[in-house]
Amino acid sequence: MEQVSVFELSNGIRVVHQYMAREVIHCGLLIGAGSRDERKDEHGLAHFLEHCFFKGTTKRKTFHILSRLDAVGGEITAFPAKEE
Repeated sequence: MEQVSVFELSNGIRVVHQYMAREVIHCGLLIGAGSRDERKDEHGLAHFLEHCFFKGTTKRKTFHILSRLDAVGGEITAFPAKEE
């Protein structure tokens, strides 16, 4: 097993990296914030932002992003949970 390095970016995002000499990669983005962290005036904001992450960009529609990922065996999934 290769060494795992953990570091923090200047914006506070924690990165866990493990190099593996493989043809396949995995990238997980876990955000330690959600509905349990919202104030009353922010109710629903975390769920709204979750959906925004899957709406495409100004240059690429959602369909194009998903099609390109699917063509190489990738997938985008989301699972909101209180403790994961």
